[in-house]
Amino acid sequence: MCTFRFGEAENPGPETLALVTCNPTTIWNKQDQILKLFPGVIAISETAATKPVQQQLTKWCYDRSIHVRWSAPVGTLGKSSSGFRGLAGGTAVFSSFPQRIVSSDLEEDIQLSNRYHVQIAPHLFMFVASLYGPTMAYKYADPTALMNRIFSCAAKRALSFQGPAAIMGDFNTTLEKLGAWPLLQRAGWIDTAYLAAQMNGHDVDN
Repeated sequence: MCTFRFGEAENPGPETLALVTCNPTTIWNKQDQILKLFPGVIAISETAATKPVQQQLTKWCYDRSIHVRWSAPVGTLGKSSSGFRGLAGGTAVFSSFPQRIVSSDLEEDIQLSNRYHVQIAPHLFMFVASLYGPTMAYKYADPTALMNRIFSCAAKRALSFQGPAAIMGDFNTTLEKLGAWPLLQRAGWIDTAYLAAQMNGHDVDN
């Protein structure tokens, strides 16, 4: 978590901006836990959110003045008749601030990890990418190659964005195995897990 003050004198904005990422394995029936993470920008990996789940939680968010953007809905798990038990996958960005999705065509194999702009103040935007990497036990023949494509797409967009940017999520691999990471490092990007460990004197978090 990185916090700082921003904004103009007549429009100072929030005292802090919290960027949070988590993997709930499924978001259905866990929305109250997500609510405890606010205010801030919350990147969710593995939402397991089917279309009915997205519809229900979008309304739940609207009623609480929370903004949310979803990746494509996942398929239904097994023989679930309710349509609320979804396959592992899916991402979302929940935010205390208005959002708008990046307008772009995505390759079919990376549509489940969408990229988002999050408006955090008038005339000030932030690029936030919420990613979820496939696991070795999942349906992909080469999950590392797919995660590299997902991460490279997010990195390219983040580098071209004129403003603050963050790439968050559960990558299911180390940054050292992602080909675009050295490019980001040369551009001044940092791994906040290592930064937090150095600043707070603890081991690197998972």
